[in-house]
Amino acid sequence: MRAEAQSLVAEAQLTNVTRQKFKEAYDLHTAAIIERAEKQILLARQARRLVNLLDDTPIVPGEERPTFVHSEAAREVLNDAEASLRHWSPSVDPVHSSAGKLGANAMPGNVEQHQIEDQAMQTAEERIHGGETMHERDTAPPYPTSESAATA
Repeated sequence: MRAEAQSLVAEAQLTNVTRQKFKEAYDLHTAAIIERAEKQILLARQARRLVNLLDDTPIVPGEERPTFVHSEAAREVLNDAEASLRHWSPSVDPVHSSAGKLGANAMPGNVEQHQIEDQAMQTAEERIHGGETMHERDTAPPYPTSESAATA
């Protein structure tokens, strides 16, 4: 029974740490996705400005395409893109965590070790004896006390 109680404590500790680390990792992952998307939006807007500078006037065969005359405006678009990226700042909402309440033993910080062990022992006893606690077993006689219990 002691081993089962220790197993329950270890299982709870593993679950607590796993959930905490999963939430932290997913927070970082989604923040990175948002950052990449926001920066892509900035660059896409500047790219559209560059596309507007391209001459798409139809020409006839043999006619020379005019030289690009918007080099200064294009340079300005590139400068604006660089400045936008430099001045970008995150806009994600923070993910709140209750993991700070975990103690050094990966259990809630307000729970003492003896409370953890007592709770684990009680849970282990309930699992083994189908909900019957040690106190109930100790006070019940080891023989049937009714006619129906004797024939069962």
